[in-house]
Amino acid sequence: MCETAVYVLEGVQCGNDAAVDRSMPALLALMLVERLSLAESYCANLIAGMREDNPRHTLRAILVAIRADIVLRRGHAEQAAELASTALELLPFPNWGMAAGYPMGILVGANTVLDRYAASERLLARFQLQAIGATPFELYLLCARGDHLLAIGDTRSALADFRRAGELALACDLDAPALIPWRLGAGRAYLGQGRVGDARRQFTRHLELLSEESAALRGIGTRLLAGTVEGGERLGLLEQAVTLLDGSEHRLEHVRALADLSNEYFAIGDIIRSRDTAARTMEIAAACANEDLARRLLKESTRFDLTGVLYSGRGTRSVLTDAELRVAGLVAAGMSNREICRRLYLSVSTVEQHLTRIYRKLDVPGRAKLIELTASGAVIPPT
Repeated sequence: MCETAVYVLEGVQCGNDAAVDRSMPALLALMLVERLSLAESYCANLIAGMREDNPRHTLRAILVAIRADIVLRRGHAEQAAELASTALELLPFPNWGMAAGYPMGILVGANTVLDRYAASERLLARFQLQAIGATPFELYLLCARGDHLLAIGDTRSALADFRRAGELALACDLDAPALIPWRLGAGRAYLGQGRVGDARRQFTRHLELLSEESAALRGIGTRLLAGTVEGGERLGLLEQAVTLLDGSEHRLEHVRALADLSNEYFAIGDIIRSRDTAARTMEIAAACANEDLARRLLKESTRFDLTGVLYSGRGTRSVLTDAELRVAGLVAAGMSNREICRRLYLSVSTVEQHLTRIYRKLDVPGRAKLIELTASGAVIPPT
């Protein structure tokens, strides 16, 4: 598929509308086989070569929307939002017709990543999904709206959108997880409702339908599947997800998988691997300008910045031993001494001794100040 797509794109003459029109399926093919940077390069060249005397040309607007889609998949939400907005400016909104769901979905999706929920609400208020019928573009916007609804906590409406997307995908013979991964959205909505079994079935089916070549998409599904199990099985799935996403151009999804794995290492007391994985998370997040998101992800569950990883740019370092870090993290998570004893298989006396050293090293008077220090995101002072 990739070789054929490249052959078609190499033969396209810029400025020839018919040839540019034929390039679009080739760009989609490269996206489906996860050659995102190659697809973006060809797309950018096609846009640059189109006639400047007609800047509002329909094909130009569509190509800009395709590039926005590629950029969003690569994790660059800010750039994707700018490109999608440009596409909607190049071609007046009503003129998009049945295809309007495509740039709208990209823009809503980018706004969700950027926490611009009010902007998404305004966009969605302008658009009636029922007006375009059962098309791939409606499916795209349904999934984007579902992601937005999940982000604001409306799991019931989100699930309805994802299930509707699934029904339309099946009816239109477009049920391809690499194209419309509606099952992942439905699974996340089920998880938000506490329906773990239903979520697991959705994630599992998504993975079953993917080809072996879809490594990144398998990694995304595997990471979500890990959220439906516990213990060693969860850790194994997260490690598998990171391996599948290593080297992937889906950088934002790579960040999410690494953050989940770092949190899991931290939860089981493996501070060294948690710290190293968190550092990798921040490195990849910086490459796609998603450092704020990475910091939020690394603070979910019982993960606090007791190692200085999240704010390493300030030149700080941990003054606690690994054993002390484990105890301090569980205190910060709200556990009592006895709960920490049961979690770490330590005696009450040992936990109390650790806490005494922690308070002295961090120069805090007691438990409440330690919780305040970590919850605020403050770093540990150097020695």
